[in-house]
Amino acid sequence: MPGTHGPEASAYVPIMLRSGWVLERYYAWSVVYETPTLKLLRKRIGPFKRFLVLARGASEEEIAETTRRFGVLGPFSLVSFNDFCGRAIEEKRTFGGVHFERVVTGRWFGVGTFVLDLSQELEVLWAAIYPKERNECRKAQKLGLTVEVITQPRAGEIGSFLKLYDRMARERGLERIRRAILRRMVAGESLLMVHCIDSEGRSLAANLVYLHGDCGYYLYGARAQEIPGGAGRYAHWETIRKLKAAGCHWYDLGLVASVDRSDGIYRFKRSFGGTFVDYGKEYQRIPRGLGTAYRAVRSLRRVLREFAY
Repeated sequence: MPGTHGPEASAYVPIMLRSGWVLERYYAWSVVYETPTLKLLRKRIGPFKRFLVLARGASEEEIAETTRRFGVLGPFSLVSFNDFCGRAIEEKRTFGGVHFERVVTGRWFGVGTFVLDLSQELEVLWAAIYPKERNECRKAQKLGLTVEVITQPRAGEIGSFLKLYDRMARERGLERIRRAILRRMVAGESLLMVHCIDSEGRSLAANLVYLHGDCGYYLYGARAQEIPGGAGRYAHWETIRKLKAAGCHWYDLGLVASVDRSDGIYRFKRSFGGTFVDYGKEYQRIPRGLGTAYRAVRSLRRVLREFAY
């Protein structure tokens, strides 16, 4: 089983279900409907409308009525539906007579996340980390690595992070992060930068944490090509200390794409001893005949992204 320390899974409301999630505040997604059990977001991408339907206990009737009322099932609408309640596995879901196919890989928010309950004492949080990872943190300190936790990162510090991230993004085909968005997050006091440097001041690893209410959410991470094994772990531990000191209740380690023990990201996040929060099932709907055009637009964006580097 995934991590067992910390809160019961049901005690934590996934951050994307809360009002003011990062997509809404900084990435131009509009909230068109929101209740405690159902949230609908919309964004225009070229000729298409992209919808996210996020449900956590909403009835089938409410979901069907909401998708109908707001034109979610239109001919140029691409829809992702996430049922956070984790109902029985179904290959298809149907709303308003329209079928949604289950998504297995490449999910929007992954299959879940690991969450740390920061209301616990620091000694308890430290003891929950796997012994090997605690040793790695100690090794990083002995090597003279230090971690800076920056509450108002300046332009140069953002530039240092993007220098690390852009190299990684080129290698992995990831979307670039727009500097202007990060500046807006800083201005909105929504961004924490955690920066691990060596004894000569070289940047080894940097994480960006989105601050929202009583929660810190691991948003982006970047690292140099060769770093000591404990640098990333040390940065997360100092993040835990900072968030707790600031009065946060939760540290959300961000999406986990798989619960396969061979997955390195899963193993890394699990090693911090948090509770695994299952994100249920995800489904999508791409209208017949629209898939080819949509994939062409996405391919063009990838090509343009390569030229932009």
